Order: sequence, then structure tokens, then C-alpha cells
Amino acid sequence: MTQSEIMHLIQRGQKLLASGQSREAYSIGLAAVANSPDSTDSHLLVAIAAQQLKKLEIAFDSITKVIKLNPNIELAHVVRANISSQLNSVKTTVELCKNSIQYFPNNSQIWFQLSQSEYKLNNHASADTAFKKHLVLSASSPVLGEALKQFFKQDFLSSEKAVRQHLNKHPNDVSALRLLGEIALNLGVFDDAQRLFEKALSLAPKYSLARLNYAHVLTKRERNKEALKQIQLLEKQQPNHPPILTIKAATLVKLGRYKESISLYQELLEAQPNQPELWASLGHTYKTTGEKQKCVSAYLNALKFNPDYGDAYWSLANLKTYEFNEEQVTQMHQSYARCHQHQNENLAQICFALAKALESKKKIDESFSYYQIGNQIKSELEPYDRKELEQLVQRSKAYFNREKISAISTLKHSKPHKTTPIFIVGLPRSGSTLLEQILATHSQVDGTKELADIVSLARKLGNRKKKQDNDEYPQSIAKLTEREKWLLGQEYINSSAHLRNDAPYFIDKMPNNFQHIGLIKTILPNAKIIDARRNPVASGFSCYKQLFATGQNFSYDLKNIQHYYQHYLLQMEFWQSCFPDDIITIQYENVIHQTEQQIRKLLEFLNLNFEVNCLDFYKNERAVATASAEQVRQPINTKGLDAWQPYQHHLSILLSI
Repeated sequence: MTQSEIMHLIQRGQKLLASGQSREAYSIGLAAVANSPDSTDSHLLVAIAAQQLKKLEIAFDSITKVIKLNPNIELAHVVRANISSQLNSVKTTVELCKNSIQYFPNNSQIWFQLSQSEYKLNNHASADTAFKKHLVLSASSPVLGEALKQFFKQDFLSSEKAVRQHLNKHPNDVSALRLLGEIALNLGVFDDAQRLFEKALSLAPKYSLARLNYAHVLTKRERNKEALKQIQLLEKQQPNHPPILTIKAATLVKLGRYKESISLYQELLEAQPNQPELWASLGHTYKTTGEKQKCVSAYLNALKFNPDYGDAYWSLANLKTYEFNEEQVTQMHQSYARCHQHQNENLAQICFALAKALESKKKIDESFSYYQIGNQIKSELEPYDRKELEQLVQRSKAYFNREKISAISTLKHSKPHKTTPIFIVGLPRSGSTLLEQILATHSQVDGTKELADIVSLARKLGNRKKKQDNDEYPQSIAKLTEREKWLLGQEYINSSAHLRNDAPYFIDKMPNNFQHIGLIKTILPNAKIIDARRNPVASGFSCYKQLFATGQNFSYDLKNIQHYYQHYLLQMEFWQSCFPDDIITIQYENVIHQTEQQIRKLLEFLNLNFEVNCLDFYKNERAVATASAEQVRQPINTKGLDAWQPYQHHLSILLSI
């Protein structure tokens, strides 16, 4: 064959390939190779046709020949990575992708294939880096690419500015809509994030990353049943994909489906046994279900695969009943030395765990120094704005005047909701979990957990798009009709249905809800409020020693704890004057010393008969998802009452309250 005849043959094969006639294209490709063994186009035609026909070994050999003949053909590198991935040659795929990147560092498809393969090898950090590179390179414009770069640097304001600039010209760019949604998600503006992900998915229903983000924001808004539906859709697109199964397991925990979650984590760990994050997640689930030995074993496995894994150290310390041995304390010191230059969450976790271990060994001053370091890191990561609470207290006092309180009182019996919530509020670490466990043992009361619904509703009513915007809450409540108020109350009740049974009462123990009692009584006029109090030095220092998951940024500085506590007292004094019949103050120390008397007092306030089971609350096998989970599974004791006293020479700020 002449050169022109061979080119004509290849062109004919390419047309057949484009029209889906892979078998015919493959035959023509073989004929072209036979007549021109050094033709890259011939081998490329065979490779692509063979790949489509699932003749993967032949396809791989052919594409390898193309690259040997001419390593500068970009398409060949992309095809080689895809074929290698299909052959499940994961390590080979990583090596080939890295080789290809030397030739084509800006090819987003090769970076994507590298990220997928690194993930399969459990190299999560490398996979994450490669995927970020893929996203930046696949951006539809330089402006959007810059927005992604700023996002990965966590400069959300710069990223938002750039992505909005891009959306002004391209309002239906699904990648930009998704990125703007992820920025909103990181800033805690969950309703905006949800709306943006929904718009992106309406334009591109198969956009799996947007759907994964959508599931995430739904879990943040405690809309976990809806989140699970989105995850199930993702599973159809990508069966057995570990990141999807991981978020599924976490969502099942939120739905209270602990056995299913544990089973799924175990399944994931069979495939990826060296993943410390998965071991920690399994440990968290065992902690919630009260399976202490399995919980400890899971955390220790996490440390086995990452000796510097702060979450596992802190999780062991946070059991409150686990004792670190000398070898583990030495290991934590070594981890601190290796990680101390990175002022991040992981280092904070190591510091808090080390401080707890040293406290158990009576090394008080050294212990306090690590509490200080950990708290300093956290206070920088999660700054506390004193003005926000001060201004909220002022706005609440201004809005909830006699007229508003009177209107709430008239609604109290007009159309009551079928279930009555009991809100346990106050400073964290003030005995709220103990009170919940006691009440949840009563036949007429269901326990749930710390529900974020009221805080989320208050944020929504605040209508702040940016941090510098004025907060319209609680004044914006005035815009609601009586029907809308009732429906908001019903929506709140419905949102927790999956966490409880059919008892006439249920508990929400989110401590921060003390800020929103006016809102609570507006949408749930029959709600009961329990103000859990404890010696302010004891509760304040216990907060300082506690590394919270989220939402308690006041707790990482002793002066901020003092400020927060003082304004909590001011707020509760005001609410007591507004709703004297519906708020009771229970002192933790009294519950410890006069348990039955205090339980009777509490049940009388709730119009419930005394049940002796409430005295045996520690036998209740319900799931508990807070820091005190292990403590409330033990009988009443006085162990923690004076835990602050060895540190009193460091606590002059709290002692001055």
C-alpha cells in the first residue's frame, strides 16, 4: 500500500469508530498496522477500537507502541491512563500518569485518573492534591480556575468574588454554581449552598461531585433521609466507590441506623484496612452505641496506621474513662514534636489528648501548658466574636416585649403540637447529658441528641449573606404569620422523628439554644426548658479542657468563657422573667448529692409521674453521641465535681465570675 492509501484506510477506520462501529474499525486498524508498523495513527486506531471492544491487553500494547513512537501525542497518554485503569493495574496507572504529567502537566484528564488511582492505593493526600489539580485545569475559564485556587487556600472571600465574576457572564456554568455552593457550605450558609447545588443538578443531573456536595449539605441541615436518597443515586452512578460508601456510613449514623453503619465501615475496612480515618469513624460509632472495648480497639487501630493521628488520640482521651500508658504518652510527645510546626486541628487534638493524659498522672502544670497550646490553636482556627452574643442579647430583650410574650401565652393551648419538646440548655459540660439520660429512661420521654435545627432556623431568620451584614434576628420573627410559626414548629418536630419513638415528650439538648428560647416559645408555645447549671469554675474549666466538634468557639479562651457565661446568665434571667412557668433551673451538684429529690422535682415540672427506672438511668442502652457518653453509663458519682481544683492557680479568671 502507498502512504496515501494507508492514510485513506486510517481515515475510514476513524469514521467507523466515530459512528460506533468498533469491530469494523478494529479490523481496518490491524490492516493499517500490518502495512505501516511505524504509523502512530494506525496503532492509535487499534488501541481505541480494542478498548471499546474490551480487548484491553491488545489496546494497552497498541497505545504503548504509539507513545514509544511519539511521546508527544497527548491523546495517547490519556487513552493509556484510561486503559491501564480499566485493567485494574493501579500501581502501573499511577506510574504512567506521573510519567505523562511530565509531558502534559496541564491535562486535567490525566490528573483525574491519577487522583482515582492514588485513592485506590489509599494515598488520600496525594489523591486529594491530584483531584484539586484536575478541578483547576478543567475549569471553563481562567477566572474560575483562579477561584478554585483561592478556594483550596481557604480564602473563601477571594474565591467567592472570582466565581461571582465568572457567573455574571456564564450564569449556568454548573462547575461555577457547584463551587459557589461549596464556598457557602464552608461558610455555614447552608440554605444558599443547598439552593446552588440544586440548581447545578437541575442543569447537570449526572454531575456526581455536585450531588456529593448536595448530600453533604443535607446532612449539615439534618435532612438525613433526603441525603441518603442522594447517596443512593450516586451509588447507581459509581457502585462500590469508597468515598460514596463513607459518606453513606456517616449518614446512617445520623439516622440512628448504627448496625448498618458499623457493617458498612467494616466492609470498607476489609478493602482498606490501613485507613486511620475509617477506623476512627468506626470507633465513634461504637462509642455512640456504648461498645467501649470495640471503640478503643478501633481508635488504637487508627493509631497503628498513623502514629500522628490526633483524632484517635483525642477520641481515646474523650472517652473520659481511658487511661494512657507511659508508652502512649511518650508517643504523643513524639507526635507533638513532629507536628508542632503545623498549627492545625490535628496538632490541637494531640495537645488536648496529651494534656488529659498528663492530668491523669497528676502532672498538673505540664498538663495545663498543653491545654493552653491546644486552646490557642483552636481559638485561631475558630475565633470568637464577643459582640455577636452581646448584640443578640440586646436584640432579644428589645423584641420580646410584654406584647410579644402575651401573644405567645395565648397561643399556648390554641393548637398544640402532638409532641412536646423538652429543651436542655446552658453552658456545655454542665450535666445536660446526665439530665437527658435520666429523662430518656422515663416511659413518656424520648431522647434524641443535640439538634441543630433551632440554631439553623435562627441563622436563616438572621438573613445574613455576609459576615458584615446586619443580623435581622429575632426582629424578623415579626414577619411570620401565626400559621407560619406553627408550621415551623411542626417542621422542627418532624425533623427529629427518625431519632425517637412515639413518646409524648422528646429532648433536644443543644446547649446553645439558651440564646433562642424566645424563638422556641414562638413556634412551640408548649415547649419546656431545663436550664442545666453547674459551678461556673467547674463547667468553665471543663469547657476549656473539651475539644468540641463545632459550635463552641467561646470555649478556647478563659476570658471568652467568662464573657460567654456572664451573658448566658443575663439571657437566662431575661427568659425566666418572660416564661417563669416553663423554665426550671437544675443544679448539677444537687443532682449528684440529692438524686431522687432532684429527679422528682424535674418530673413534677414536666407533669410526669415518678418512675423508679429513672434512678437506674445508667442501665439505659440508648445511643449517646456526646462527650459524656461513657460517664452517663455509670452510676451517679462525685468524681468530676472538684476536678478543677488542682488547676485553681491557673484559673483566676474563672474564679472571679
